[in-house]
Amino acid sequence: MPVLRPFRAWRYADAPALADLLVPPYDIISPAAQAASYARHPANLIQIELGLEQPADDDQNNRYTRAAVALNDWRQRRVLQRDPWPTFYIYQQTFRLPGSAERLQRTGFFGSLRLAPWGQGILPHEKTFPGAKADRLALLQATAMQTGAIFTLFRDPSGAVLNALRPLTSAMPIAAFVADDGIEHRLWPLHDPALITYVAETLAGRTLYVADGHHRYETALNYQQQRGDGGGEQPWDYVLTFAAPIEDPGVRVLAAHRCLHDVPGLWSEDVLAALQSGFEIQRYAAADALAAALRQAMPGAGYFGLLLPGTTGGWLLRPQPHLTLPADLPAELADLDVIRLQEWVLRPVLRHITDDLADKRFVAYEPNLDQVIEAVQQGQIQAAFLLNPTGLHQLCAVADAGLVMPQKATYFYPKLISGIVMHDVASLSNRTKHRICNRSKTVQ
Repeated sequence: MPVLRPFRAWRYADAPALADLLVPPYDIISPAAQAASYARHPANLIQIELGLEQPADDDQNNRYTRAAVALNDWRQRRVLQRDPWPTFYIYQQTFRLPGSAERLQRTGFFGSLRLAPWGQGILPHEKTFPGAKADRLALLQATAMQTGAIFTLFRDPSGAVLNALRPLTSAMPIAAFVADDGIEHRLWPLHDPALITYVAETLAGRTLYVADGHHRYETALNYQQQRGDGGGEQPWDYVLTFAAPIEDPGVRVLAAHRCLHDVPGLWSEDVLAALQSGFEIQRYAAADALAAALRQAMPGAGYFGLLLPGTTGGWLLRPQPHLTLPADLPAELADLDVIRLQEWVLRPVLRHITDDLADKRFVAYEPNLDQVIEAVQQGQIQAAFLLNPTGLHQLCAVADAGLVMPQKATYFYPKLISGIVMHDVASLSNRTKHRICNRSKTVQ
């Protein structure tokens, strides 16, 4: 049963400068964006979230130790300040999907989620990888601060939770800014003890599905195991979490299109030849027309788009009836376009190069179709395979079955901004427990 508690967040004191201080999650920050963030503000969160590596780094001086030094310095100089009372934090993002003029809003809240093994009220849907977890664990060990939240979804068909929270968003937010990508971010505290208890108890009876942050969640579990039993509940028994209802119209999933690069000896004619026996291939003169045709296909139908350099437009790939999937593949996975893309497209194209169909040396992921088209036209990509987004119902079906999808099977948009609230997992020696109401206590 999920246990969500209010907590005392660390936040930047200079709220008007948040656009210059905060960054997206570490795993979508490019080297160019990393460098730009360093130059943007001397207290930019990039120093914590994804610090630069230096040639002379060693066990005593590295990006993790530098993150800890910066964090302590900012707290001492009150660049970061801790809120005096535990609260949930309502967080709203207003945005447009890439290529769309429609304005959307996604509303949820930040809380502190008690850690539990997968399957005990919280379900994953994607595979994790050791390298990313080792990196995040080293950072957490050095800083004892969670700067980025895991993103979870819960079922709320009646809209009860959002209906309870939404009136609070008419007040003045404690943080509000517009990021460079045009996404508006707003934050409100939820202090009402009765409402805190209502939200916490409502979610205690629901399953939480992890949308983003699988590596951060498993990192928190690993950190908890390392810290051990401190006698009663400890801050490291909890993880910073954002929760939103699946039914919110602002919960959107994009497809992470597969882009092949640096594949030795791969030519456009090789790609088409590898796919001709399995697909009916239809040429489109314009990439936009191809994308529109692809959107008409049902999720799980196995329709894909193909873009190749040196040509305009692209090809729609319709699977031939004789194509099959492994007999032992669970039905929940067989229903996914990402699985069909792996088995029917990437495997025959890459069969002479690698068995790892997510090999970062050769496969990149990009949700923005315009950027994919531009990269293909500039010859930066040898082949781009377009697919439709995974449906939320498919995510839940896979997670409910205890299964996981391939890497980048989903791309939730927009990403949560890192650092708008931060969760301290240090020792209880400098903390005070606060009673929120008769049925709800914080651990901090």
